[in-house]
Amino acid sequence: MPLQLPFTPMLLFVALFALAGLAIVAFSFREFWLALRLHRTDPTPVADVPNRSGMVEVQGVARVADETVTTPFTGTASLACEWTVEEEHHDDDGSHWEEIASGVQKVPFRVDDGTGSVLVYPAGVDFRLGEAADIRVDGGDAPPERIQQFIDVDAHDRVDDENTAFELGGLRIATGSDRRYRERRLDPDEQVYVYGQVRYDTSVSERAGEVNAVIEPGKLFVVADTDDRGVTRRVLCDALVPLFVGLVFLVGAALFGFVALT
Repeated sequence: MPLQLPFTPMLLFVALFALAGLAIVAFSFREFWLALRLHRTDPTPVADVPNRSGMVEVQGVARVADETVTTPFTGTASLACEWTVEEEHHDDDGSHWEEIASGVQKVPFRVDDGTGSVLVYPAGVDFRLGEAADIRVDGGDAPPERIQQFIDVDAHDRVDDENTAFELGGLRIATGSDRRYRERRLDPDEQVYVYGQVRYDTSVSERAGEVNAVIEPGKLFVVADTDDRGVTRRVLCDALVPLFVGLVFLVGAALFGFVALT
């Protein structure tokens, strides 16, 4: 007779725990594969990009193509910005930071490596940017002017004002939550790395040194404010944390499963 395992809530919990662990490990393996792919690809001189097809890797200095964006928290003129707002929450297990809002700003830009400059359309891009700003505002305190403008105008209903308090016997007691406002940016004249699909296009070169090509979304599209070695290290670091968490889930599922079956 086939082995029949008793169905219990514990076994269902174990199965869900194991599936979560497998999903997290699978994500980490994808990051390891991406790091290997980037590591094995050599940078192409920008002057040679119009002669290539498929995926290319270029690195150099980020230049303004036509315009910049203004970042929400620091007012920096930037080519790309990933921003997040985190709020500190407290429970029985202590305190933790929870993301309550996020967004991305980006415009086309150029990569100049000295041999030429190539246009990049950053649609659907996987940004791997370093942190450029981390502004903490304690609950009950007035935020900097740029952040207050973001709360009042740009954030709409996503982020409310935490500059709140009440008076008790002449003492002002803050009631708002602590927040962190973070920006990850690619600014003009910074080092930049791009891995994406190249397309030949004679309409995008107007000035001397601009090549007849565009880098745009493909099977992979990665932009980072570092060089080829730096982005590989970042991707590897991004893979290690979920790998550890996924393995913890799988080990926990194995232990719970053993207890449930004994």
